Amino acid sequence: MSNETFERLRELLARELGLDPSTLRTHTPLEQLGIDSLGTTGLLFAIEDTFGIRVPPEPLSLATVGDLVESIDRLAGGGLQAGRTGAPDAPRG
Repeated sequence: MSNETFERLRELLARELGLDPSTLRTHTPLEQLGIDSLGTTGLLFAIEDTFGIRVPPEPLSLATVGDLVESIDRLAGGGLQAGRTGAPDAPRG
């Protein structure tokens, strides 16, 4: 699990959900963050934009913040690469 990914995700979750970043740990259950279905959609778009990845349309089985970090690392090709801008590869259609 990439520490850089965790730190960036923690900042994103804090900003998007109005949470104190110091309360977010890798073992924090996602359901504890109080995200509804609309919030989940917005959060996924923010994750895609921040990390320059595309989240697959099929549901992901994610229970904790750490699970989300590992999924982001996999989608980013094994971890974030130095020099990535985080910009999406192509516009959403």
